[in-house]
Amino acid sequence: MCCPRCGGLMLLVRYEDWGSTTTSKTFLAWDCAQCGAVIDPVILANRTKRPAPIKNRARVPAVV
Repeated sequence: MCCPRCGGLMLLVRYEDWGSTTTSKTFLAWDCAQCGAVIDPVILANRTKRPAPIKNRARVPAVV
C-alpha cells in the first residue's frame, strides 16, 4: 500500500489506546514509514463525511 500523502511505504501497525474507556484498547492502523501519516478506520470514516452546506452566507455591510 502506498501513502496517499507522500507515496511512501505504508506499514500495518498495532496501536494501544491508553486513554480509551472501552474494553478494546488496541487497534490496527496504516502508518507511513516515510512521512508518518496514520490511517485507521475512524480516520477513513471521518474523511468520507461531508459537512452540511451553509445555505445563507450573506455578508454583513461594513460600517466605515
